[in-house]
Amino acid sequence: MTIIYLFWLLVIMASSFAWRYGEKDGRRAALLTIGAAALTAIGQNYQTVWQHTNFTVMLIDLLVWLAFMDFMFASRRYFPIWMAAAQTNAVLTHFATLMAAAFNHKIYAGLASVWSIPCLLSMVAGIALDRNRGPRKEF
Repeated sequence: MTIIYLFWLLVIMASSFAWRYGEKDGRRAALLTIGAAALTAIGQNYQTVWQHTNFTVMLIDLLVWLAFMDFMFASRRYFPIWMAAAQTNAVLTHFATLMAAAFNHKIYAGLASVWSIPCLLSMVAGIALDRNRGPRKEF
């Protein structure tokens, strides 16, 4: 249970940083990450079995992936590319369970959720690097 609290603390801290310092793209990233984390938490409570493909969380991850892809193509920043890449790995984890005859449910649950950490960290690092670089000139 402590891991869940630490994860939500990381989500709140990273999203607060993005909202405060990330301008328009940071605010969009913050809303996406908070929404993704909340929907995934609801989906994990709805279907708690990980011995087979968790279709509820898979559907949520697919929708979040589409949102991140839209964000990536609309943004002129680099950090949305890394956020979308991390979400792509989460989605691919679900598809791997569809193709695998047998898999360890603990590894599946871990791999499906671990990609949220690099997603959050890339958001914070990208915004921090953008701020250090100075104002960006528009095309």
